[in-house]
Amino acid sequence: MKNVQLDEDIKTEYENQKKYLNNSVTSIKKRLEKERQIHKAEHLKIMKDNVDLITEISSLRKAVRTLDEELKNLKN
Repeated sequence: MKNVQLDEDIKTEYENQKKYLNNSVTSIKKRLEKERQIHKAEHLKIMKDNVDLITEISSLRKAVRTLDEELKNLKN
């Protein structure tokens, strides 16, 4: 009779630990997905900022070239 009760206690403890671990895995997966989405949003913002900066640099280079040409024309 003792063995049967002991086996039931072991099974119950096993099930409790299994539930706890499954809940932990689920929680960690949700946190990972949330962090992945945050990282993706940050990455997209950085990429957009970079594109804006590259566009601005191109515009400024074009303006510098134009001013250089005007300066050369004034000197001649």
